[in-house]
Amino acid sequence: MERAVIAGANANTNSNYETKVLFLQLKENTDKKDAFFSFIDRGIKQAELNIERPKNTPFDMLPVNAKNANVKIKVLAEEYVKNIGTINNNKAIILKSLDKIINDTNKLEQNAINSTMESFKNAYILVPIILGVFVILIIAFTVMISASITGMTGSVVNMLKNISEGEGDLTKKIIVKSNDELGKFAEYFNLCRLRQLSK
Repeated sequence: MERAVIAGANANTNSNYETKVLFLQLKENTDKKDAFFSFIDRGIKQAELNIERPKNTPFDMLPVNAKNANVKIKVLAEEYVKNIGTINNNKAIILKSLDKIINDTNKLEQNAINSTMESFKNAYILVPIILGVFVILIIAFTVMISASITGMTGSVVNMLKNISEGEGDLTKKIIVKSNDELGKFAEYFNLCRLRQLSK
């Protein structure tokens, strides 16, 4: 009987070691679950066979405990494999979502770059046009002011020339079209001529 108990204890120790090795392999790769569960099932069957052998001995509970331990190990390992599967599925979903977010972000970034480049192109075209219009307006404004000054000055000069040559008609007034300095000059010139007429 002692030999059978020692042999059983030795087999139990070997079984415990093999269970640890197979579980570590299962942790590394859940595809190795079939080898692990096959070994555990064999341990449960062997424990069931050994339950009848040591009846009415101090060791009669050892096979029952071994069976219960193997059943518990199997249940825990099944939960572990299930949880790892859930984790892997969640990880795949998260990675897929992250890839989508990264791709969407890259597209948004590329669109922003393209939009900015398009804005620069438009500005590159628009700035010379605005500058051209601005230059034309400045030239037109300068020509208008120059014509106004030249016209008003020319009228006053002609009138003064005619007066100095004795041909000036003092009854004629210079037509004043502006309120600037030249316009005021023409008005004062008209007033001065009126005073001379009244003398």
